Amino acid sequence: MNVQETLELVKKSQQTPSETLAKVAGFLQSASAISGLTAYDLEAPAKTLYPVLTPLRNSIPRVTGGLGIQANWRVVTGINTDQADIGVSEGNCGSVTSHTTADKLAAFKGFGLEDYVTFEAEYAGKSFDDVKARAVQGVLRSLMIGEEMEIVGGNSSLALGSSGVCTTPTVALNTDSTSTGLDNGTLLVKAVALGHKAYWKLAGLNNGSTGSSIGLTIDPNDKAVCTKVNGDGTSETYNGNMSAISSASSGVTIDASHKSAGAYVTAIPGAVGYAWYWSANGGTYYLGAITTVNHVKIDANPTTTIAVGSNLNTRHDLCSLEFDGLLAQGYTTASGAYVKHLAVGTPGTGTQLTSDGAGGISQLNDLFVDRWNLFKLGMDEIQMNAQQLLDINQIIIKNGGAPLIRFNVDGTNPAASIVAGTRVEGVMNPVTGQRVKFVVHPNMSPGTMLGRCTELPYSLSGVVDVCRMLMRQDYYQLEWPRTTRKYRYGVYADGVLQHYFPPALAIIDNIMPGHA
Repeated sequence: MNVQETLELVKKSQQTPSETLAKVAGFLQSASAISGLTAYDLEAPAKTLYPVLTPLRNSIPRVTGGLGIQANWRVVTGINTDQADIGVSEGNCGSVTSHTTADKLAAFKGFGLEDYVTFEAEYAGKSFDDVKARAVQGVLRSLMIGEEMEIVGGNSSLALGSSGVCTTPTVALNTDSTSTGLDNGTLLVKAVALGHKAYWKLAGLNNGSTGSSIGLTIDPNDKAVCTKVNGDGTSETYNGNMSAISSASSGVTIDASHKSAGAYVTAIPGAVGYAWYWSANGGTYYLGAITTVNHVKIDANPTTTIAVGSNLNTRHDLCSLEFDGLLAQGYTTASGAYVKHLAVGTPGTGTQLTSDGAGGISQLNDLFVDRWNLFKLGMDEIQMNAQQLLDINQIIIKNGGAPLIRFNVDGTNPAASIVAGTRVEGVMNPVTGQRVKFVVHPNMSPGTMLGRCTELPYSLSGVVDVCRMLMRQDYYQLEWPRTTRKYRYGVYADGVLQHYFPPALAIIDNIMPGHA
């Protein structure tokens, strides 16, 4: 067929188009960005929209040179502890003074994470992004976030309750005939103490993918014992930082005149939250509430079907893979740190932060006086959850009367705009005159505040950094030998949080949201 014959056939088809040709005649914009003859406007490189908030890791000094299996140091904790008088008589010597010393140690721990990139992933990312660099960057940042969690709440030695068992709840009836959600009969209650890491495993730490509000959607039994799969294909289990469940409380009778009850446990050092289970008439105990205080109001049947699991029958509070964080070191009985559990008051209502009537917070003033009287030091900063800062803000500003308002006037546009409100960034220590900074910490649980004195006022103490990360080996990257068509990367470190003077720590917990 020659050219002329071909053209004649095309003309004929255009005059009487076939059904097939008619369906594809013309080009329209594709309905989808990934179909048709459509360019794909993809910005390179990929965006990293997740928070990496590690304020303590960023501010605590890191020192290399750790040796052996643990850091060891000796301290002189007191001089002239018998308070010998200084007067001397003619020709005689003065009294011989006594002193106290202590030996301290902190075991080194390794920590690290891994990721991999397949050959195909690298091919697919060419001219768009460096996938291997992204993998290492993500692992490093994840490791930093995990290290921050461990600096705050790592726990290898602090028992949550006696031998790791939560204390037995005390339950009292309320004179309340209006609640209708609690079955009549005998009410029995059990509780589990949650350490810092256990609380966040149930709340969901917000690293850009999940929220961080407590909800009754995760079974504590599943988080009591955790399993991790390692990059070499091995797996291991470790404790999830929660106590064994308590014994059952004494029963109380729910009837027409008493339709609710309050339950509480003795505050457990190291617990920043509690999981509550209750039962009617000796039946199955179901998860009914998770609180950040050591008490709860019970006015309805549990809304979940999460029953007590076998993992909760034994303690899982200590983790041998971790070093002790600031909370564990402060809560330890012999630490000398300031620890204040706010009173239960009425279960479910509890105790809130209160104004001192002079622009300060009563509970913080108690802390400041205590540390000065005992150790002649003050606090530099208070780490807290956003809820506590909002409460403090209202206490201090509202206590002064009228709200504070700032007027902004633009010279080119004289219409005034109003910016309402203010933020309290710190408080004056009325004892030492220091300004104490308030820091909203991303991982501080609601209801708990952590105070730190970062510089000791003791001359010639020999302590440059009150708290430091002593490293046998700081961050290092590994690219493992390839045995498959994957690039395997690891980022690791090895060290321990070394706090020379735990009395420079302060913890206030069981703080109920709101203010009085």
